[in-house]
Amino acid sequence: MLHLHLVNAVTAFGGYAGHGYYGTYVVKYEGRHAAEIRALHGRPGVDVNGRNNIFTLNVVQYWDAELCQRALGYGRDEVIKRLTGKVPLVRPLMDGVYVVFNDNPDLTFEEFCAYNDRLKPVLGLA
Repeated sequence: MLHLHLVNAVTAFGGYAGHGYYGTYVVKYEGRHAAEIRALHGRPGVDVNGRNNIFTLNVVQYWDAELCQRALGYGRDEVIKRLTGKVPLVRPLMDGVYVVFNDNPDLTFEEFCAYNDRLKPVLGLA
């Protein structure tokens, strides 16, 4: 599903971002980081997990070229370089990048938090 079918959906819709969620882990994770998210909401022009910000690394994500530049400050090739060998799948898709951060169907919340904690700094995210 994550390696093929979601890629097809993202391509078909041609969106700027795509997210694959695992249960309520995103809600729980962002609840743990509520103060950080409130601070981001307080910064003019910041769209948390939107058009110019990436806060949570969902199990699978697609970011177009513009979102990469706005949120990360670099392009898809740099995302691929930084994540190669650290995630199950990272590859170019349309003008952006498609990343499977975790494809374990038995993923625990602790594992979800751990890969966020480990990979956000790799991408230069706070």
